[in-house]
Amino acid sequence: MIIFCGLISFPVAVNAWYTYTIQLSQYWAAELGGKYEKVLIGVVVFLLLVGFTFICYQKTEKVDYYNGKRVEYISAIYVHDTTSPEKAIGVSDYVFVGIVKQILRTEYRNKVIIDNADNQEVFYDLYTVYEVEVIKNIKGNLGEEKIVELMRFGGLDKDGNS
Repeated sequence: MIIFCGLISFPVAVNAWYTYTIQLSQYWAAELGGKYEKVLIGVVVFLLLVGFTFICYQKTEKVDYYNGKRVEYISAIYVHDTTSPEKAIGVSDYVFVGIVKQILRTEYRNKVIIDNADNQEVFYDLYTVYEVEVIKNIKGNLGEEKIVELMRFGGLDKDGNS
């Protein structure tokens, strides 16, 4: 997927570059005696547009594989400050040290169906549920050596490919 940066300001940028190009070409034309004005305008406009194109296009899709399965990245927006463990602990009910014993299941939530011309695509939010043994309580009281279920966003699709 390619995202075009500066889409809203594109006409403004083109206008500014065009104005700058005209001023620059007029300066060069005056220096060269007016012989090459049209050629200079064309060359400068071309170079500026090519430069703008390379600067403002960026490839955003990152494809990685782990154990032969495609990895898809997400980003999160938190309602609390995550810049330090202390701040994250402050808004949490329970904080503990634990050992993941096993993956219990993957849950598929918030089903979305997208109708294409040829077929339907179904998407879900994936959640993986882990079995975790509590070793030490830091905040809250879960009881030591207690088994808890911990759910995290992410997991394998139903087909198991990503």
